Amino acid sequence: MAKYFIDENGNYYETTVDVETPAGQQVVTQRPSVDWIRSGNSWVYVEPTPEPIDLERDLDKREFEMLLAASGLEDVWGVLETYLKTNDTATYAMIRGERNRTNFRLAQTLVFVEQMRPVLAQLLPDTDLSDDAVKAAWAAIVEA
Repeated sequence: MAKYFIDENGNYYETTVDVETPAGQQVVTQRPSVDWIRSGNSWVYVEPTPEPIDLERDLDKREFEMLLAASGLEDVWGVLETYLKTNDTATYAMIRGERNRTNFRLAQTLVFVEQMRPVLAQLLPDTDLSDDAVKAAWAAIVEA
């Protein structure tokens, strides 16, 4: 017959072997799942801590295109390309090449946004291109 115990530190134990209650442990009902802790004489559900988002993970080209489309940054990129094509052909050529990379790193993307921020602030002053906004868009794709 299964028995369930909790020790003085709150550690939970189950056994299917018929044993005496170990010293310092209390017999309890079975824990509903790993997301429950003992509080007094009952089990209480505790929301699990979400796994940290791996912002170090590269995005492939498809994922980067998804990031641009889902976050609205595709429009930002389009405005930037249009402006640079007329006003700075060297930078225009560079960003065209950037978008055709096979993989994208968040750190490189943040550097790129930082370099383009003065121009983007003029073209799209109401668009949030902060590091936090870019990281949030990145995280949404990594979690998908």
